Amino acid sequence: MKSGIGRPKVSVESARLASLSFQGATLQFGFGIDNPNPVGLHLDGFDYGLSVEGARMMEGTQDSKLDLDANAKRTVELPVTLKYQQLWSGLRQVE
Repeated sequence: MKSGIGRPKVSVESARLASLSFQGATLQFGFGIDNPNPVGLHLDGFDYGLSVEGARMMEGTQDSKLDLDANAKRTVELPVTLKYQQLWSGLRQVE
């Protein structure tokens, strides 16, 4: 029998442009989070990001609490900041 706590699975369900500036853009993503564990999980906050081949492309912070029920899936809306300079540097590393 397998024991322990497994990693929740995350999928992108939606994305939309929230704001735009000369420095970057903020995208509002809807992430589906599936908790495969027999116990609920509680997070006080977390940081998240997207890297492509080790190059950081986007990042964000969630300061509010998040509860994931046992064996359940929920959708969480999170803003992701895309800084043009960071994106350009990341794309140059990928080439």
